[in-house]
Amino acid sequence: MIVRPKRSNHLLASAVCFIVSAVLGVGAVAEWNRLDDTPRAQSDLAVPPVFAPDEQVRFASLVNARSEGVPVLCYHYFRPGFTLGRLVRVLGAVFLNLPTIPDKDFWTTTVPTFEQHMRYLHENGYEAIDLEELADWMDGQGSIPPRSVVITIDDGERSFVDYAVPVLRRYGYRATVFMITGRVGERGWNDLEITDWETLRELEREGVIRVESHTHQMHTKVRSRGRHVPRVLMASRDRMGRVSPFSPLGADLLASRRSIERELGHESRFLAWPFGAGSAEVDSLAQSLGFRGVATLWPYRNAPPRADSLAADPLGRFTITARTSLRAFRSMMDGA
Repeated sequence: MIVRPKRSNHLLASAVCFIVSAVLGVGAVAEWNRLDDTPRAQSDLAVPPVFAPDEQVRFASLVNARSEGVPVLCYHYFRPGFTLGRLVRVLGAVFLNLPTIPDKDFWTTTVPTFEQHMRYLHENGYEAIDLEELADWMDGQGSIPPRSVVITIDDGERSFVDYAVPVLRRYGYRATVFMITGRVGERGWNDLEITDWETLRELEREGVIRVESHTHQMHTKVRSRGRHVPRVLMASRDRMGRVSPFSPLGADLLASRRSIERELGHESRFLAWPFGAGSAEVDSLAQSLGFRGVATLWPYRNAPPRADSLAADPLGRFTITARTSLRAFRSMMDGA
C-alpha cells in the first residue's frame, strides 16, 4: 500500500519556505539598497585598477617577470566560513536577484581559506619573515631562509584579531599589520570596527604582529576631473605646487609615524599606500619623512635591485581577495 503525503503538508512546507525567504529577504533588501555588485569607484574599499579586467594581462606579466624573490601576501578582512549572514545573501541572490559581493566582501578571506593558505606555507617549508629582514636582504645586509614569505594585513579591522591571529599562532607565523592610525579604535568607518591600541600593544608584545603605517587619515578618494582618485596623489603638493613634507600628505604621514611611536613605543619603518596608489614622487616623499620602504599592490616578488637599476622598486604584494583560488595562491607562492 502506497501512502501518499497529504496535500496540506506540501502547502505548509511551501508556506514556511516562503515566510523564511521573505523574512530574510527584507533584511537583504535593506542591505543591498546601498551596495553595488562590485566595489564602487568612490568607495574607500574600492577595487584598485590592478584588479580591473583590462589589467589582468599586466598582472600575469608581472608575476612571470618576477619569478625569483620573496612573495609578500596582503590580506584585509576575515570571517567564519559560513554564517547566517551568508545564508541571507545567498537567499537574496537566489530569490531577489541581489548581488553577493559587496565592497567589504571582496576583500574578505574566510577562516577555512586562511587556514588552508597557512597550512600550505607550513607544509611547503615557508618561513615568515618581517619587512625589516626582507629590506636588509634586499640591501645586501643579511640572509633569509631559502623559502621566505612576508604576511601583511591592511587596515587593522577587528576581524584579523578574532580570526587570523589564532591561525597565525597555530603555525608560529607573524604578520605585519598596516594600520590607518587616525582611525584606530573607530567603529563605523566603511562599516568596519578598527582594532584599538591596547589590543595592538598586546599582540606586538606577544610577537604575533608588527604594526606599520597605512597613513593617518588618507585612506579615501577625492573627485578630480570627473574621476575618483586616491587622496594621497592629490594631497602631496604644498602651496607652491611642489611635492614636499609641507603638503597635507606630508603632515599626514608624520602624524601616522608619531602615533605609532607614541602608542607602541617604536618607529614606523614601512608604509603601505591606500589602494596601492604610490608614485615615484610620493614614494620619495615617504622616504624623506623616515620610512625605509613603501608597499604597493602590484603583484611581483621582491629581490635585490639589478646592478643597472637607478632606484629600488617599491615592495610588491600579492593581494588575497574573495576570488583568489588555491591555484592562484600557489602561483603567487611558487610561480606560474
